[in-house]
Amino acid sequence: MSICRSSFLCAAALFLAAGASSPAGAQPAPGFGITVHRLSPRAAVFNVGPWDNAYLALATEKGIVVVDSGFSKTVAQAVRAAIQAEFKRSDFAFLINSHEHSDHIFGNSAYSGVPVAGSDLLRAAVLRMKSDPTTIAARLAIPEQSLARLQQDRLKKDPKLPENREAAQAEKFWKTVQADYAAGIDFVPPSVTFDRRLALDFGDVSVHLFSFGHWHSVADTIISVPEEGIVRMGALFSAGLLPAVGGPYAPKEALTAANVNKRI
Repeated sequence: MSICRSSFLCAAALFLAAGASSPAGAQPAPGFGITVHRLSPRAAVFNVGPWDNAYLALATEKGIVVVDSGFSKTVAQAVRAAIQAEFKRSDFAFLINSHEHSDHIFGNSAYSGVPVAGSDLLRAAVLRMKSDPTTIAARLAIPEQSLARLQQDRLKKDPKLPENREAAQAEKFWKTVQADYAAGIDFVPPSVTFDRRLALDFGDVSVHLFSFGHWHSVADTIISVPEEGIVRMGALFSAGLLPAVGGPYAPKEALTAANVNKRI
């Protein structure tokens, strides 16, 4: 099943899926090996971290719009600085969250003072995490688990070989995230919420949000920018281009055309 209406939109949607690899020609930016890929004069994707998470930024007439923040406040600050350097402007107008996983919202506090948009499902999920630490236990364990895997990989290699640059960069990234989590997460739920659909007007660009929910996460949101031919799928598609149609968050009802239409 696909909601894409053209091959170009499908390509854009899959490129912007979480975990999509940085394309050839992407330019490095300072901090954590951030790479930047310009889609157009007003749109760019910023990839960062061992998971190669992709964050979309739109330079609109009414300010810069960013989709998702990052694994932690420090990481999100680096992404924000890279966006500012790329567009040579600092008028951040809006932050949009595609779903509630840590690599997409735990850096929201880096955009202090900027309105945050997200679905009702997403706001509820953030408030649950804020009130009940057990709901984020697995997310908080990710840096420690990732550092342990890096150490295991080191032990398997010849110690005489030089340190792998990507491994060293990954270690720096995870240690930064780990330190941020140890200091405490400043949960920032959406301040602009919606049930099923929301349209945001930024002058030359409009951003349309569709709350889908219960596929890759509890609060999956599809984000469309028609003027740019972009559909942001969050993590509904993996890097292998496979849709997230199963797992603990999947809907319990049958996947029928009627149910799909009801969701979008």
